[in-house]
Amino acid sequence: MNITLYVSDELGKRIEEHKDQLKLSNLFQEAVEDELERLRASSSTGLERLRESKLESDKRWKALGERDGMAWAMDDGDYDDVAHVIQLDEYYNEKPVNFDIDDVIARLCELTGDSPDQLVSDGDDEIPNQEAYLTGFIAGAARVGRRLL
Repeated sequence: MNITLYVSDELGKRIEEHKDQLKLSNLFQEAVEDELERLRASSSTGLERLRESKLESDKRWKALGERDGMAWAMDDGDYDDVAHVIQLDEYYNEKPVNFDIDDVIARLCELTGDSPDQLVSDGDDEIPNQEAYLTGFIAGAARVGRRLL
């Protein structure tokens, strides 16, 4: 395909000065390919794929958090700590969006005795989806606590 491009006089002069060094056809093709890739990535299909991926990540990390929260409540938590987690669960369920992750981490650290690094890591790796994991942890521990209370 042949394409005719128009550039400003200023740019034309600069191109003319370096015409032996510039491969305009290659530059144009690379720029168009980059722009097409950017458009594809920002298309609804790309965004939908990322949304689905986020939902799957949320579900997976919340389930892991629930498992760990239940284990903590059954194995390590005392009555007062578990009762406090139930209160946290009720509080965050009233405001499920935009809760302060640092506040949640601080509160859970007080209850579990873990450091923030211990609470939001899986072995040596930091948990990438902390909000979902901590939401699950609170829900799992609260579920065990509600059976007792």
